[in-house]
Amino acid sequence: MNRLIARLNFSNFNSPRQNNLADCAFNTPHWQADHQEIISLREIELSATQRFITPQCVDCLMPYQDKQSQLWINADVYLTNHEFLCELLQVDNSTADAKLILLAYIKYGINCLDYFSGCLSFVIYNPLDKSLFAAVDQFSNNPLYYSYEEGKQFICANEFSPFRKLSSQLTINEKHFLEITFDTFSLTETSYQEVFRLKGGHYLIVDQTGCQEHCYWELKRSKLPKMNREEYYQEFRNIFYNAVNSCLRNNGENCSQISGGMDSSSVTAQAAIILAKENRILYSFTALPNNLEGPSNRKNWYYHELPIVKSVLKMYPTIAHYQHYSEINKDIYLELDILNSYIDQPIRNVANIEWILSSYQFATKNNSKVILTGASGNATISWTGESLRNKLGKIRSFLKLKLKPTNAFSNFFTYANHDVLQSRTGQQLIFNRGFISDSQAYMLTGPSNALKSTAYALQLWYGTKSLDPTTDKYLVEFCHSLPQWVFYTDNKTINRRLLIRESLRDILPTTITQSIARGEQASDFYLSYNMHQQQWLDRLNNLKPATQAIIWKYFNKDKMLGFFKQYPQIPDKPDNGITTKLMVLSRCLSFAFYLDQ
Repeated sequence: MNRLIARLNFSNFNSPRQNNLADCAFNTPHWQADHQEIISLREIELSATQRFITPQCVDCLMPYQDKQSQLWINADVYLTNHEFLCELLQVDNSTADAKLILLAYIKYGINCLDYFSGCLSFVIYNPLDKSLFAAVDQFSNNPLYYSYEEGKQFICANEFSPFRKLSSQLTINEKHFLEITFDTFSLTETSYQEVFRLKGGHYLIVDQTGCQEHCYWELKRSKLPKMNREEYYQEFRNIFYNAVNSCLRNNGENCSQISGGMDSSSVTAQAAIILAKENRILYSFTALPNNLEGPSNRKNWYYHELPIVKSVLKMYPTIAHYQHYSEINKDIYLELDILNSYIDQPIRNVANIEWILSSYQFATKNNSKVILTGASGNATISWTGESLRNKLGKIRSFLKLKLKPTNAFSNFFTYANHDVLQSRTGQQLIFNRGFISDSQAYMLTGPSNALKSTAYALQLWYGTKSLDPTTDKYLVEFCHSLPQWVFYTDNKTINRRLLIRESLRDILPTTITQSIARGEQASDFYLSYNMHQQQWLDRLNNLKPATQAIIWKYFNKDKMLGFFKQYPQIPDKPDNGITTKLMVLSRCLSFAFYLDQ
């Protein structure tokens, strides 16, 4: 893990806003850097703040220069095919991930990107031709933001705070905030017009003459060998095992999040099996709501899935488990006030932030710098499959949404300002959000990648690397290329998600493989509202005029403020209508407080 900055200087220009990289120190109270260094040359400045995640990290103190080629690298990287690259490049297994990237670049040039799998963002600077090469992994697991000021400077970093100190000009990107209002998240734009996010599967070439972005990878369906169902299952088991195993190459202990759902349970079970062979334990974290039990107000949904989690723990006694109950006394927006400086846009799902940050703290407490998740499993290992009936349903939805886009998501977007809602732009954004032709590809390479990039700053701040085996490059390409019949036999819920139900039945309890229910997340967020709603209302009423001019242009002010009047206290087990309104309000507050800073 490395908080990285790179700045190319194209001239000796001086600006009142220009600062040095030393002014951009990353001072988090949660961890101390294993290595920290700034390199300042005439044309390039590089800053690294490293936390050693893997045993190999000590082999490459960054920024690092290869003496023979004179190339510099500054990287934030966790390769999931480290062993393969060591064999390919004929180097020792103790070689650091960043060195492998540099060696591959020296050997293959830009085509080196075809050989990488894992979480990575990096810059390579060539002092001979004064050019910079930068890239991110296929799914933007590790983000990279950049700005290019022609004739002046190029800045890039993997969190957002450096731009606020190094940029000569920053302008609020109102178009981006309009999109956020409609739950649409650009893969390339940020809260500032001048700063961009490098899209997953893309790279940059930067020099005095310009900044060019290129694509090196796209998610495509490949033609797999014809197999029967069990043969596909066996191939999947091998790929899944390797995906989980590749995430266990770290210093210290290993942690996972387990909710009781199929994805996190599968990752946890597979990790426990691998670690048990080495007589090692797995620490696991489950977030639970306060005073909520049993079925929720949504059909086939439960307030939590602790009984299912316990069935996994019974199967794997080497798991050391922790039950975390939401700390409703903490005002999550005060925590976000600190983090907002480091993120490129407001946090979308505020209700989940408390337990996510608590899981990072749990990992640290148990001497782990990594936490495993199954966050993207819905689009890979537990994909439902898409039948002809599903496709026809999408066409029907397309026609209905064309007639009235605001019907999307049960009128969720009616909380936007009426003028914006009825505008051509607003209608198009709602339609685009409501109609998705390829749901699986959308979930893997769509706006979720932008949200993932935003959340990465939280990992840096807490010093915990989140690794998701369900987004392993080889696993994603395999699952996306499988015939749809492998995932389902008919439209009954029990006969869908068959890849995980049947292929992993030997490592999962039947409580999971036979489950048709799902668990809520942060279902007790209303308790936080009940405790802090007056402070939130006071802040909303005292926003800066510039913030109000933007926030109330997009959100319906009467509906947002009216919620506080209508619900001075939300009753226990609120219905779906109240929960939806609270969700919209939480996003509005996140939006407003982010802008106000």
